[in-house]
Amino acid sequence: MDIFEAVASRYSCRAFLPTPVPEHVVRDIVARASRAPSAGNLQPWRIYAIGGRRVDELKALLAPRMNELPKGEGGDYRIFPDPIEEPFRTRRFHVGELLYQSIDVPRAEKPARYRHGAYLP
Repeated sequence: MDIFEAVASRYSCRAFLPTPVPEHVVRDIVARASRAPSAGNLQPWRIYAIGGRRVDELKALLAPRMNELPKGEGGDYRIFPDPIEEPFRTRRFHVGELLYQSIDVPRAEKPARYRHGAYLP
């Protein structure tokens, strides 16, 4: 596969199957990702991998906190500039509207939007 095929076949997945991913596949992905460039070569990631019963325990621990922290725990650095300037703010807003329309979640239904972003039922 060349770079053009890779870019053309890329997609973002927002729904996941309950099928476990074999450990060797996870290790291969992490090994390959470790070679990816980052801005200023900061390599700002940390990887924590769990599976099986521990994933279920973590989900059960986090689910009740969705109303407390609906946008998550935060992060070590900002992904988006604050404020997001035009035309990017309008584009992002429009794409969000299309996403939630496609899954029949009204804009006013913030808990449903947050659940979707957290991959909760």
